[in-house]
This record gives sequence, structure tokens and C-alpha cells, in this order.
Amino acid sequence: MGLRALYVEAWDPEEPVSPPGDRATWTREAQALRPDHNFAPDTCIEDVATCVRRHLVDPAALERVLATLPPWASEFWRS
Repeated sequence: MGLRALYVEAWDPEEPVSPPGDRATWTREAQALRPDHNFAPDTCIEDVATCVRRHLVDPAALERVLATLPPWASEFWRS
């Protein structure tokens, strides 16, 4: 439920795809969500990637999948 709320809530797959940006852009975007209740630090993207890698996925499997995706995807999940 949490991942859905973070990544696909209100997503319209018919919308044109925006350029992915960079880690600074992703951080500002995350920090702008729910501004009255947001306490995301400047390391929020890396913190989530670290947690997912450490507790939710097989690191080798994740690396295999990331190798098939654009370079920015690997950057997003770098911890």
C-alpha cells in the first residue's frame, strides 16, 4: 500500500512521459509532497533505495533488472 501511494497513485499511463531528471530533482519532488506533513531529508531517495535493497529485494535480481533499464533507473536505485 505504501509503495502504491508513493509511486502510482494518480498516475495516468496515457500522459506523455517526462524526462526522468536527476537525484536533486527527485529529492525536491519527494520533499514537495504533502508539504504540511513532509519531513523528507535531502537523502530521502538514497534512504528509500537503501531500505528496499536491504530488506525487500534480492540485490542480485535487482541488479539484473536494472541492467535492462535506462541508466537513470540505476541511479535512482543506487544506495
